[in-house]
Amino acid sequence: TFAQTRWEPGSVIKPILVALLLDHGVIQENSQFSDKGYVVADHYRIDNHIPDNGAHYDIDTFLGTSRNTGAIQILQRLGGYSATAMQRWQDMLTHVVGPAGYVPNFRQLPDKNYRYDESSFGVGITITPYRLAQIYAAFSNNGQDCAPDAGCRQLFSAGAAAYIHQELANVVHNFPGQKAADTRCNTGGKSGTALSAQPG
Repeated sequence: TFAQTRWEPGSVIKPILVALLLDHGVIQENSQFSDKGYVVADHYRIDNHIPDNGAHYDIDTFLGTSRNTGAIQILQRLGGYSATAMQRWQDMLTHVVGPAGYVPNFRQLPDKNYRYDESSFGVGITITPYRLAQIYAAFSNNGQDCAPDAGCRQLFSAGAAAYIHQELANVVHNFPGQKAADTRCNTGGKSGTALSAQPG
């Protein structure tokens, strides 16, 4: 079924990236970032969806404009392309995604730096829509991932979850997601594109 098909999450991974790195003390809510509008890794150039000449921005603007280069800047704060950084990111993602997805061992991939960078905006990893919905539900549940048959486990701290919960509302009300805003209830979200993972 669609809900159990594994997909690349695309930019929908970006709030998860921010929450995880907040919890690990790698970034703070007031962190600032700058980039040239592109990143080069393993001779590959990564641009933003809407090309630009670079920017200086905070987390709120990063999530609202969904800069791929911003995701890379945030992930790089784990320790650049070091083996330790790649292992930490793999472990973080595996903890959140669980058996409903696939997280590669970045250190063993060809063009590993490029593939590592791409993972920060949801390329090269897979997850089912059902699992992704469960993860996003944790942002509204004090960071807890709860299932009827498995109890609850902490995916994110309550503080990081509350912060991302508010940021998702900002994306809808203050950025291009405004068409999803509804004054009758609280709304929040994150845009993203995805590709289905095919066997072989």
